[in-house]
Amino acid sequence: MTESKNRMFLLDSLELAYSQGISADVCCIDITPGRPSLIELALVAFLEAGPAGLRQEQVYPPVGRKLSTGDTYTTGNLRNQVCELRKKDIRIIGWIDPYQSRDGRVTYYKRYAFAGSWVALRAALMINQYRRARGAPRIPFYQVLRFFLSFPSDGKE
Repeated sequence: MTESKNRMFLLDSLELAYSQGISADVCCIDITPGRPSLIELALVAFLEAGPAGLRQEQVYPPVGRKLSTGDTYTTGNLRNQVCELRKKDIRIIGWIDPYQSRDGRVTYYKRYAFAGSWVALRAALMINQYRRARGAPRIPFYQVLRFFLSFPSDGKE
């Protein structure tokens, strides 16, 4: 089966599951009711970042910047969250990403992203499980497709 046919089969299967009310509902950016866990917020942040991924400087701003309040994803150590996600069998790739500050100094951060579209789909399904456990509503089908299609294929047939 070619990759495009495989993607179409998956999309048709997800659409059928949605129409029948089966638990193919996935991620939602609206994080109510209840407070989401750091793992759920990390998964959402990785999905929203897309193939470009996240780096520590984006997730936890350095001292001197105003930190976000509310239910945004901020953690002191992105590597800890990556380690937790890898324990849950979510494949995450990492690479060195240089960052140049305003005064010209270069710092080398590690950037992390999901390994491909199938990993993104698995992460979205995992988010759904967390959301269901805390009573949060599911999101529209088009957002699931947007997350899945925004990542490159990871070679699964």
